[in-house]
Amino acid sequence: MKRRFELKILDEVYPIQSTSDESHVRSIEAYLNEKLDDIKSQARSLTPRQLFILASLDIVDEFLTLKEKHEKQEDEILSLKEQQEKQEKERLLILEEIEAVYRQIDERLTHLGGIPE
Repeated sequence: MKRRFELKILDEVYPIQSTSDESHVRSIEAYLNEKLDDIKSQARSLTPRQLFILASLDIVDEFLTLKEKHEKQEDEILSLKEQQEKQEKERLLILEEIEAVYRQIDERLTHLGGIPE
């Protein structure tokens, strides 16, 4: 269910609706204000519109960098799972070979009359 919130960004109030809880919405508000303050401290002559555009570009850059890292990690996980599956198949083949050798030994011992005491 959507709830109404009022966010204060650059000394202006923005009414929004969100399905997120209040702490998440306030985290977004704080993060955006922090970004805007960082940019404003580096270039004081920017208009609010310019500040928002630069903050948007910075946030999108962060997002895409994190998305790329996430995709690489997913690829690594998939690769590790494939390696694990391959190793498990190899382990099962080796176990089958060992069992076959034990059967051959058992058959030869049975043919020879068992193990002498």
